[in-house]
Amino acid sequence: LLSTACNDFLDEVPDNRTVIDTPEAVSELLVSAYPDANCVFFTESMSDNVTDRGNTLDPYVQPDWNRANRQAFYWEDIDMTYQDSPNYFWMASYQAIAAANHALEAIAELEAKGVDCSAQKGEALLCRAYNHFMLVNVFAQHYSPAFAATDMGVAYVTEPEKEVFGHYERVSVKETYDKIRKDLEEGLPLISNKAYGDTPKYHFTREAAQAFACRFYLYVGEWQKAIDAADEALGDNPTLRNWNEYIQMSTLRYRRVRICCWHPLYLSLPWISRSIVTDILLQSITRYFSKMIMW
Repeated sequence: LLSTACNDFLDEVPDNRTVIDTPEAVSELLVSAYPDANCVFFTESMSDNVTDRGNTLDPYVQPDWNRANRQAFYWEDIDMTYQDSPNYFWMASYQAIAAANHALEAIAELEAKGVDCSAQKGEALLCRAYNHFMLVNVFAQHYSPAFAATDMGVAYVTEPEKEVFGHYERVSVKETYDKIRKDLEEGLPLISNKAYGDTPKYHFTREAAQAFACRFYLYVGEWQKAIDAADEALGDNPTLRNWNEYIQMSTLRYRRVRICCWHPLYLSLPWISRSIVTDILLQSITRYFSKMIMW
């Protein structure tokens, strides 16, 4: 009689799921802890930076974009649900938080085995803090010492999502900020630029983390901490944008500057922010100066 064992076969993962069992795997997961969304489209349209340009709807722009732009301008509920909508930003932010929480769970298991994951832990904590910071500032009241304890904030999620429909408790603005502070101040000392190797961009480097800390302390009114964080972010040899030069460049729009690679979407929306147009113009001048035609 011959017998064979199937242990090796049963040890194999039956699908293509990722096994997070090394610091490198954690780092790869943390790429997903940065949201693939932004809130500029609808928040800027709701601000005082926007003016009504009249009936200038462009047939090349999707109708949903035109409608969402108008709804934001009039502070109406935005029913668009895909990219650059409030719904999309909300979902993308919590998806990023979920990735950070799964990373933190894997880090705890690796650290229990004596594996150093301090840099990854710092990045995960910063990502979780930042995403909640954006959510509470977009979807709740701005932090006020007098009302933060009673103003409703957002659900602060700290556990990996393992249920299809989990229950999350919405907490106050103060509690949301307290938890952001805890993650920020625990994670910031762990951040290591060396952990990102030759690709530090689009990660929480130490400078980026200090810049986030500066904004956090600015919002809660802790001025000296905000100054200290700003100094850390700038470093010993800061390179700041010379706004005097950019202001002079922005006057070029009155000389009918045409950028060949201009995206038509932004200029075709009837409710458009002058600051968005100026910013696009300045970026275009900087990036595509050789392609610029002036007359």
